[in-house]
Amino acid sequence: LQAIITSIYDIGDEAGALLNFFFGEQLGRKNMIIAGGTNMIVGTVLLGSSTTLAQLLFRRIVTGIGNGFNSSTMPMYQYKMCKPSNRGILLNMQGTVTIIGLCIAYWLDFGLSFAKGPIQGRLPISFQAFLSGQWRSSAAEHCSCLALWVCIFAFPWFRYY
Repeated sequence: LQAIITSIYDIGDEAGALLNFFFGEQLGRKNMIIAGGTNMIVGTVLLGSSTTLAQLLFRRIVTGIGNGFNSSTMPMYQYKMCKPSNRGILLNMQGTVTIIGLCIAYWLDFGLSFAKGPIQGRLPISFQAFLSGQWRSSAAEHCSCLALWVCIFAFPWFRYY
């Protein structure tokens, strides 16, 4: 059962990437990134409020679809909008930020393993909405939210434009 709960997210991720393949060109990359971020935030809020196994499985699929939108759109959008001299470092930083997010999630999960009650499972799931770049998407005229985050926080000296 734990394997199904874990892997159902990847099924949603693949479904999101396939939906992006068929509809992404018509909607545009920026709109797909906004849709993916919105979908992930809504899915995260719903995941945090899940009370049954069916709700948990369905909401993991919803969140996975949002991640599929973003993971299949952001690298290409970043490639098109960034200076050629900045593409390599930004693409590498995207992976680095992902790994840092995983480390935060694992440490949060470990820290809450000593807690009792529903907070033990709900807070780690809901916390990912706090780290989402959706609130920065309006500022992403010329780059993806993640690239903007990297430029602002990781490299304050880095001239992006």
